[in-house]
Amino acid sequence: MKKRGLSEIVTTVLIVLLALVAIGLVWTFIRGTIGRSGSALGSESKLLEIRYSIVANSVVPSVDGKSVTFFAERETGGGDVNTFPVFSVEDKNGNMAAVYNYNTTKMNELERISVVINGADYGLTDNITKISVFAAIFDEEGNTKKAQIPSDDYEIREVGASGSEISQTPATLSSAEPACDSTLPRIKNNTILLRFDHAITLPGTGQILIQEILDGGNYGTDLSGSFTFAVTGNDLRMTENGIVLQNQRWYSVRNTGGFSEVNNFKIDYAVVYGDANNDTFTDIGDLSYISADFGTNNYRSDINADGTTDSNDRNDAVSNLGSYAPIKPTGHLCS
Repeated sequence: MKKRGLSEIVTTVLIVLLALVAIGLVWTFIRGTIGRSGSALGSESKLLEIRYSIVANSVVPSVDGKSVTFFAERETGGGDVNTFPVFSVEDKNGNMAAVYNYNTTKMNELERISVVINGADYGLTDNITKISVFAAIFDEEGNTKKAQIPSDDYEIREVGASGSEISQTPATLSSAEPACDSTLPRIKNNTILLRFDHAITLPGTGQILIQEILDGGNYGTDLSGSFTFAVTGNDLRMTENGIVLQNQRWYSVRNTGGFSEVNNFKIDYAVVYGDANNDTFTDIGDLSYISADFGTNNYRSDINADGTTDSNDRNDAVSNLGSYAPIKPTGHLCS
């Protein structure tokens, strides 16, 4: 009886010990799983606080549309963490690729980097049509953790001959430099800069008109063929080739529907040789203005358009003292 009782006790003890061992093994497994899950949840939570954006108006596709350059910026939020952007690009055929090339750069809040993506490097064969940016971090084990949802997306419109995007909505003129009804002061190579509300391509010959304006809302011969046109993103720059515009006359730069990428507009200028200070006539005030700019390349004081303001520009202004903007011909308003 005593031996049997002792045996039962030993058996019970062994069962308890085996149960404790089993519990220990189960806890070890669960603790590891919980730890990994907690770490993953912590990473996901941190990624939700970090955001990146594709900088507006910085996206420049290549002429063939198969590569793209732009700026990416980290927004505020998330604090001091080892974070970097991951990009996703999609081509016209719906093929997609992930770009991890920028994972060596820790980005601080409001920091900006330049990004260049060549679709062919990632197996894309057609125009890039969409860019997405995701927040990413390195976890405690050094593995990359990427957010599931992009911080920002950018869809690239059709690419034109200059590499700029073609919008389906015509661009609207935002500003002109010089402003409408200002004077053009140079004796040659006057430059006009037009800025639109989104990117455009290079207009064809005669699509933007440059004409002398005449009374009664009439116009002279188109002179745009004697100007050089250049486009950079939203900006259209027109440069007079030599001496084309005559002193003390009014001219108009306008679109009447010939350039369908932009809405119609009309900007008028008076040509007044030597009017550096833009007060519509050339006098001693312009000589002082030019003298104060010696050694600079100020557009308005560089009367001879050689790239430097010096005594030669002052002499050209002296030669044109008394020049003025005549009364603007009737029937002409900027629009």
